[in-house]
Amino acid sequence: AELINTNLTGADLTGADLTSATLISTKLIGCNLRDANLTDIKIDERTVFVSTVMPNGSIRTDSTEQIIDAQKLRQRFYGEWEDSFQGIIMHN
Repeated sequence: AELINTNLTGADLTGADLTSATLISTKLIGCNLRDANLTDIKIDERTVFVSTVMPNGSIRTDSTEQIIDAQKLRQRFYGEWEDSFQGIIMHN
């Protein structure tokens, strides 16, 4: 399968055979990959894993930074941090 630049947010891919799939620039946010076959998948630095259930049941989050605290989010919104919202993934 070629799932290039695909949004799989919330997808249930339980038990899917993704052998040799291309997942370049794909969003796997909240995606369920439990028991999926990920042998030889192709991903890149733009493939996003956030709250992704991996085949073994573990949760994978690769985002560069998670903001859980509302105060930190407000600081970004009001420009107290130089890089503002660049590179942030907002989920839930």
